[in-house]
Amino acid sequence: MNTNPDKKIIADLVSQDPSVVLSALEGIAEKGNCSYISYLAELLHSSSNEEIKTRIIGILNDVKVKDAANELVALLQNKHYQTEWKTLSMCCWGNGLDYTPHLPAFVNIAISEPFETAFEAFTVIENMEGKITQEQKDNVINKIKSAIPTISEDKVYLLQELIKIIDNIALAE
Repeated sequence: MNTNPDKKIIADLVSQDPSVVLSALEGIAEKGNCSYISYLAELLHSSSNEEIKTRIIGILNDVKVKDAANELVALLQNKHYQTEWKTLSMCCWGNGLDYTPHLPAFVNIAISEPFETAFEAFTVIENMEGKITQEQKDNVINKIKSAIPTISEDKVYLLQELIKIIDNIALAE
């Protein structure tokens, strides 16, 4: 399987003609791979066209390539895309990939971001099916507990519930 992005599709993504961009997005949806994720995030960040944004979200929700989880989490740790973190987190729980190895990244978002974005990160964590070590569990729970006194009141309950969810994540052998 070719993992390099198609140069014509990349060029079409930056076209001023929305129909050309949408056609490129269809090409990605049909035969795309992880190499397009950063381009999709940049377009999501820069475009004001709602149809284009909706199509990008649909593609990211449908991605099933395991390596895409790493790419999406990298975007969630890049401040350049902070305005898209809510949407990207929503796509993470929407696509059903395993984000368990990235638990600390989602905990950081739940702690530091506004309620709506924190809730999307919470949902990703709530849907994790992998296993973590006791040390990982203790580290993130302690981080949440130490953050609770410093966060906005609207997120206290959310983080308290998050502790319960994390405490129930299965332990790795």
